Amino acid sequence: MEADTDFANELTKYAAASGALSHGDIDMIGLLATVGQQYMRTQLRKAVSSAGGAPLLSSYAADGTPALVKHQVKQTSPAGSSVLRVGKSSHEFLVQTLFCRWIDSMGKPHTVALLHAPVPLTHGKTAMAQYAVGREFVPDMREEGHKGIQVCHFAFDRAGFSALARLWNRHHQSKAAGEGSEDDPFASEAMLDLLTWVVATPCAVHDTHNGLKWSMYLHCQKTSVLQDVYVVVESLRNCLDLLHGYLGGWLADHLHFV
Repeated sequence: MEADTDFANELTKYAAASGALSHGDIDMIGLLATVGQQYMRTQLRKAVSSAGGAPLLSSYAADGTPALVKHQVKQTSPAGSSVLRVGKSSHEFLVQTLFCRWIDSMGKPHTVALLHAPVPLTHGKTAMAQYAVGREFVPDMREEGHKGIQVCHFAFDRAGFSALARLWNRHHQSKAAGEGSEDDPFASEAMLDLLTWVVATPCAVHDTHNGLKWSMYLHCQKTSVLQDVYVVVESLRNCLDLLHGYLGGWLADHLHFV
């Protein structure tokens, strides 16, 4: 329990807005990220074990995101002198999340999350490249020991939605064919196929964002003005989040029932 508290305190410390980070702080953040990912993996295995034969939902979402990263080039001449140039270059990263949920016999839902550091898409942003990265991240609930109904939900941007949904659907079909056992009627290929429900939906956040962007662009075609509107709305949202963070304590201190 004390170790969990120390980890939570360190995570909260670095999650808050701060100034420049030292090399020691950067190393600590990397260590916290590694420990956090392993902890979430452990919690996921416990959730699958606790679910038993109850239906299990896994919801996976992924999207490519460009980011500016530090880039340096060093060239050495035949004479031995070297020149170092440091700058920034844009690279595409795949951001992935997975949520797993099951409901116990008392009707209480249990949810665990699985996160991973953004993965650079060094082989491009094609559907196959994103699928290959997702295969390394998404756990196989059957291999973790789950025997009941498994609802596999996937959410992607509409740009590559059809191809990605088709690849993941074929993946689960091939898993059922490869893991099925004709000796056990409850673990046959046909039964595993019936117990695995694959559902894919386009990302609602992308649809909402694009709809808002297109609707506003009809009335204002100046990109600079739309960027200013975005900054204003984001600032208002941050202020509202800040007020909500203190609202509970303020109500407890000032609200009295008579």
